[in-house]
Amino acid sequence: MLIKKISLVICFIAIFSFSFLSNEISASSSNVTDWLNEEEKGENSPDEQEGNNQEEQVEQGQVEENGFMLFDLIKMFFALVLVLALIYVLLKFLNKRNKLFTKVRALESLGGVSVGQNKSVQIVRLGDRFYLLGVGDNVELLQEITDANVKADLIRQDEAQQGTGGILADLFQSKGKSTTSTMKSDGSDFKDLFSGELKKLKNNRNKLIQQQKQKEDRHE
Repeated sequence: MLIKKISLVICFIAIFSFSFLSNEISASSSNVTDWLNEEEKGENSPDEQEGNNQEEQVEQGQVEENGFMLFDLIKMFFALVLVLALIYVLLKFLNKRNKLFTKVRALESLGGVSVGQNKSVQIVRLGDRFYLLGVGDNVELLQEITDANVKADLIRQDEAQQGTGGILADLFQSKGKSTTSTMKSDGSDFKDLFSGELKKLKNNRNKLIQQQKQKEDRHE
């Protein structure tokens, strides 16, 4: 909202400055034209208005015309400098705001995919780390994403899409397949893949629990 206000103020100042300068130029041009017309009328007057007075007036008119043009050019130059300075300040402000916004984005969700009824897999970014979470009746940490290429793809797609979702699904889609049918088939394959991974993780956890119980029984 603040950016829109600043942009409107800059546009208003620029329009006002150029309209004011154009009015000044047209006014000065009309004054010079009127003066020249009066001089032409004076040439048709009696001989008393001829001679040295006419030459002095013509020279004075040329000097005034040059002075008006020079003054208008100076005003246009300073108006242009003012507009460029305002644009520069606005760009600096936007750059600073983007840096602050990037620093604040320490914890964010990069999207997810549904793998069943009321179940989904989400990617969460915490600083420079990426985590894969299973969300259902409870939230469960599946694994930490450590592959540098995958992390780079996540960052790139997050910057391109800015929270539009679908980041996780896009990572597993093959390049060049952009039709609707292909997207649906890839989505189903992805769901099957993650369902299998979830089952494996649960089985491994159950095995670890059983092994721990067996160790406790042996100690007893």
